[in-house]
Amino acid sequence: MRITILSLLVSFFILTFTACRDDNEAPEAEKRSRTVLVYMVAQNNLSSFAEADFNEMLEGMKSVDDQNNNLIIYWDDKDSKPRLIRLYKDNNGTVKQERLQDYAEQNSVDTEIMKSILNQVYSEYPADSYGLVLWSHADGWAPYPGVKSRSFGDDGGKSMNIADLRKVLEGTRHLNFVFFDACFMQAAEVAYELRQYTDYIVGSPTEIPAPGAPYQVVVPAMFEDEDAARKIAETYYTNYVNTYNAEIREGEYSPWEDRNYLTNIWVAGVSSAVVDCSKLEALATVTGELVSKYVDASTTSDNVYCYDKRKGYSYDYNNSKLYYDFADFMKKITGDNDEYKIWEQFFKEAVPYYYTTPKNFSDWVGAFDMTGTCGLSIFIPRSSSPKLNEFYRDYQWYNDAGWVNTGW
Repeated sequence: MRITILSLLVSFFILTFTACRDDNEAPEAEKRSRTVLVYMVAQNNLSSFAEADFNEMLEGMKSVDDQNNNLIIYWDDKDSKPRLIRLYKDNNGTVKQERLQDYAEQNSVDTEIMKSILNQVYSEYPADSYGLVLWSHADGWAPYPGVKSRSFGDDGGKSMNIADLRKVLEGTRHLNFVFFDACFMQAAEVAYELRQYTDYIVGSPTEIPAPGAPYQVVVPAMFEDEDAARKIAETYYTNYVNTYNAEIREGEYSPWEDRNYLTNIWVAGVSSAVVDCSKLEALATVTGELVSKYVDASTTSDNVYCYDKRKGYSYDYNNSKLYYDFADFMKKITGDNDEYKIWEQFFKEAVPYYYTTPKNFSDWVGAFDMTGTCGLSIFIPRSSSPKLNEFYRDYQWYNDAGWVNTGW
């Protein structure tokens, strides 16, 4: 009898303890195939474009299997405080949005804040693979005068440098892709700095139109089982091909003058490239051999294709240009010899996909020719920009790609 009573008491306490634990602990989130976070820093003059892109994401989500994938959006704009949103489909297949969290006003490009958002999303929505879209103004590796880079983001004038972005990514899950929906981010210096934290990087070596990615077609591409990075770049490019206007003028003028007769100035083209981060160290090694051999302090950027059409901008030390075509530079310094041909094979492995319309658009000069470009930019030091050169030495690319041996 004592044994029976004791058994009943033990059973009672086990059931009670289990019930209490289940009531107080959230069930473990179901692991899905992929979780993609779109990180929109729009507390700037792109705020209206962010709303348009969000509506495109709603459209794109119609073609996504939401039972097997997660699309989460962190959205910080001028009109509202930052919020976290999940897109999903109801039983009728209608795309809905769930407000996951509202945040107090915060600097969305602060390293610790950004890292916490990424970790929150990837922990609460675990998956076999992860993607990250970085949406904002951006400027590659470039520094503000004497301060830091505006590599990614413009949150009310605050920005994040590449070193900080690297710290964010090294403190979160490994990514299948990082997609920069922002200007000038497909730069060798940027990709090399982030190479250990993502398999692929998708972006443009030059300016992109303010409407950015056509998310109604890019969102489904982000959840492709294979070659998601390539399909993001391809669909991004194809959408602009379908609206491409080759008649937009080229030359030294402000394209805003065309508003008198153009209803849409954002149709002069776009470029998009994919970097395979696993191939970057081999590319750096072969680049370093040639740069060490052919480049010295007298080497200039003369006659090298330049993606950077801006002039007189506040951070422009002595009006320096910051983004030159990588392959064109290597061809020029080697004289297009057999060594260049070998280098080119390494480059094609590191940049397996590149798409561009015949012309691209610049907010400064209108349309400009993209003939012969490779899709990945580099900086070429110059004696008239000692502060830029000094900042450049902090990049891993400076050492590993041979610039440390050139006298710059």
